Amino acid sequence: MINELQRYSKYGEINEGILAQVSNVKLAEIVKHVANKDFGSIRKWAATNDADPNTIFRSIYDNMYDVLKPSSIPKAVIILADYQYKNAFVADPEINLVACLTELMVECEFV
Repeated sequence: MINELQRYSKYGEINEGILAQVSNVKLAEIVKHVANKDFGSIRKWAATNDADPNTIFRSIYDNMYDVLKPSSIPKAVIILADYQYKNAFVADPEINLVACLTELMVECEFV
């Protein structure tokens, strides 16, 4: 995070813009892994990611029209809702996140 702040600060003032930039980069990276059906990279990303799983679910939901074929959107909504609900009860949120991303990988078609 310090590296990101330093990198961002050389362009001027540090403000909330960095938060959007960092989250978009994280989302683009995981979407690439899911679309490429790269399970190993999905697991690695989930293990090193420090964002709240519910934030990730919401980011995917907010951006799914950009990354999914229209016929896959209803299935993605059901998957995200299911895993977001389960996240409140799981012992290990990382496993739940990987399971969600894996199901999206298997069930959805990406553009």
